[in-house]
Amino acid sequence: SKKLRPDQELLAERYALFNAHASTPTPPLWTAKDIAKAVGGTWTSEPAPISGTTYYRGHTVQGDLGIATRAKSWKSKKYKDTTVDLDVFLNKGALGVITDVIPPDAPKGFPLCIVKNTRKALDDLGRAARERFQGKVICVTGSVGKTSTKTALHHVLALQAPTYGSRKNFNHGPGIALSLSQTPADYDYGVYEFSVDLPGVAHTKSMIARPHVAIITQLQNDHIEFYGSMEKLAMAKAQIFDGITENGVAVLNRDMPFYARIRAAAKRKGVARIVSFGVHASADVRLIDGKLGANGSHIKASVHGEIIEYTHPIAGQHMVMNSLCVLAAVEAVGADWKKAARDFKTLPSLPNRTERHTIPIEGGSFLFIDDAFSANPESMKSAIELLGLMKPGPKGRRIAILGEIKELGDPSPQLHAGLSIPLKKSDIDLVFTIGDDMVHLRNKLPKRMHGVHGKTSDDLTEGLGATIRAGDVVLVKGSRRTLESSETIVDTLLAIGAGTQSPKIKQTPIRRILDNNLGAEKLKVRGTDRGAGVRLDILFAGDTSFGENYQAQYEKRGLKNILETKGYAYPLKNMNKVLGDADLVIANLETPLTDLKKSPFQDTKPYVHWSDVEKAPRHLLNHNIGLCSLANNHAFDYGEDGFLQTLDVLDANRMQYFGGGRTATDAIKPLIIQGDIGAHQIDVAIISAYEFSKMADTKFKTYAKGKKPGLAPLDDVLIAKEIKRLKKANPDTYVVIFPHWGPNYKKKTKSQSNMADSLLKAGADLIIGHGAHMMQEIDQKNGHWILYSLGNFMFNSLGRYQKMSAPPFSLLAKLIIEEQHGMLNKRLQLLPIMTDNRLNGYQTRFVTDPEFYEIWRLLRGRFSSPETFDKEVRISAENGINLLEINL
Repeated sequence: SKKLRPDQELLAERYALFNAHASTPTPPLWTAKDIAKAVGGTWTSEPAPISGTTYYRGHTVQGDLGIATRAKSWKSKKYKDTTVDLDVFLNKGALGVITDVIPPDAPKGFPLCIVKNTRKALDDLGRAARERFQGKVICVTGSVGKTSTKTALHHVLALQAPTYGSRKNFNHGPGIALSLSQTPADYDYGVYEFSVDLPGVAHTKSMIARPHVAIITQLQNDHIEFYGSMEKLAMAKAQIFDGITENGVAVLNRDMPFYARIRAAAKRKGVARIVSFGVHASADVRLIDGKLGANGSHIKASVHGEIIEYTHPIAGQHMVMNSLCVLAAVEAVGADWKKAARDFKTLPSLPNRTERHTIPIEGGSFLFIDDAFSANPESMKSAIELLGLMKPGPKGRRIAILGEIKELGDPSPQLHAGLSIPLKKSDIDLVFTIGDDMVHLRNKLPKRMHGVHGKTSDDLTEGLGATIRAGDVVLVKGSRRTLESSETIVDTLLAIGAGTQSPKIKQTPIRRILDNNLGAEKLKVRGTDRGAGVRLDILFAGDTSFGENYQAQYEKRGLKNILETKGYAYPLKNMNKVLGDADLVIANLETPLTDLKKSPFQDTKPYVHWSDVEKAPRHLLNHNIGLCSLANNHAFDYGEDGFLQTLDVLDANRMQYFGGGRTATDAIKPLIIQGDIGAHQIDVAIISAYEFSKMADTKFKTYAKGKKPGLAPLDDVLIAKEIKRLKKANPDTYVVIFPHWGPNYKKKTKSQSNMADSLLKAGADLIIGHGAHMMQEIDQKNGHWILYSLGNFMFNSLGRYQKMSAPPFSLLAKLIIEEQHGMLNKRLQLLPIMTDNRLNGYQTRFVTDPEFYEIWRLLRGRFSSPETFDKEVRISAENGINLLEINL
């Protein structure tokens, strides 16, 4: 029974062991020898060590092992025959593929592991992974709450020790084996979602997973079409205990139907200990009181007789019950359940599960609650009750858009009709319904509550935008797996605010801030109360360009122009939440905004950038980006005329820019942010400049001089004077330098290091650089931090990462200034992202777990002092994103 330690210390220490020397690679997940032994296969040639596994080609990332599928051997038509084009795995970065067929056009030299049946091979790989796993396995099943409970367990346990959690839900047969095969052998915990959707499947999965703790969250009418009765469904759920380990623990909902039958089944199958949770008086983990609110719940519970109070940030009675289940499981696995209770407050929300969006609309905005991932009668009731807790704005209404629940069998009409009770009780104003069985619900509602009814979601979308008005709270609840999918409803509601129905700019936080600061010398911003106190979040993004010039070139070569085929919102789709949540986003805008037909440097510069004068600023603002640095080697690509048009376009959209201007005085002016954070005020000054280049100066006339427009040069003497001026006006001004410097796709240079020394000596407090197109080193000097290059943020070219043997990673940097104990504290979060467009399909995304620790290894290995790195750089997570954190 080892003593658990703080999460950052434990994780950092664990991975420090793997990285004692910069030359020591992160241990692989699988070697070729291990794979061949596990699956009984033979390699055509031996691949490099594998860092991940997948049979979803679209999910393949660099370093993965691909597993080919075929409908016949995988016993489902939904699996395509991927043996016919194995090069898709290769092109996405896989190092090898398990296959039962070698096609004639197989990629030459690409390592293939030949087996008789790839579906069986996946199970065998899962068994081998489980056999070598040194930690505790937790499996979660139930009619409702599986994914939410699994995610919460993963979250709170990961804050205590290294923990793997199955991606998304991945709870079916192949998903369990795949998730086990992705689990590092030396992690302390593995948490896996476990479905019981088809008879007989659960037994096999349980025997592969062999859980130490098996959880049943709830039993409700779900999949009755397959099982015929609730009693048979209960016994199917109990198959999760078939493979339970010696001294294994069952965690059961004391309030669920057939509890006694399931408990008895667990005992028969050798479960050594049974822990119950719920409101029942005999529950081991029992709810004493739960104060429900629109923004979460305050919970008082008894955990094996010990009273505890805690908060849960996600609203709803179902989340309260899930939290009891989590505490029961944490205690059962031997971890610190009291710390887990405290850590609920940092729990992120899940996509399409009570996910909230504030959508701008004429006259204000409406609140959209997306709970469209799945549905059964109990989860539908919980969602309706949550809607009843929400308070609409002036003249607003509570609106429910409900999709038909599938697989309910004969009781389906009565179960749908029964939803009328919570709808009436929760004071819902309008109810839209989708699907045949929803007619039974509609017939039970008074006509005043009738919205539109449709056989499919397409029947509702046409007039939905005209129905919603400012102040409304709109819930969408359904299931994305059904024919009457609510996905198109979700997309329609999001589109109301995304500008796809009209070219208007969304009322993002930066739009409102800019509107309120017209003509102001300082950008005045109020901090946001994020639950643990007021704080100001300033997000720094690296090289940013929609890449119209690249995409136009690719189109001429017969390739897809992603801006034409996917739209301008596509590249940043994965970044929507992190951008929207920040108070301010500052990006290096590495392109002019111009409609000039020809650049004066067309024949002399190898890369000449341009961006659309209407679409680019609108979509930047729609993604909360309204503060732009212009100090880079492409802002002047269309000469002085193109640069001046860029300034005009930014001015017309009321976007603030710095690092360039109409005169030399304007160009060097910093962006000054005056932050009101609780009872405190702070000035943050950000100075941007472009490193000096003789060619940029003499040939392209890039730099501003006197009254000539242009960019601020990275001149330490000039910047020192500016810092002195700032500090004289306000000695407490926090100065951030935002330089564009360094070579493309290479490590930092001695020149960068020397310039950083000079800037810190001049009084800079923090340096956040960009320009290398990839993540460069970070370092600390005399207590001040330097991020030499964030790399790219959105840069829609194919890039040269692979050609230059450069890591395909970049960073976002979030400066957080927060009120704590009557003082202002500062910390810096580094959020790693994948920016090689050959690997991410032109959609910047956050890195996977293996990629995250590769980044950790790279940064630590190149740090000036590994001991200082281990002490100062903490591994953490926020909103489900792996990150590194530094106190400033």
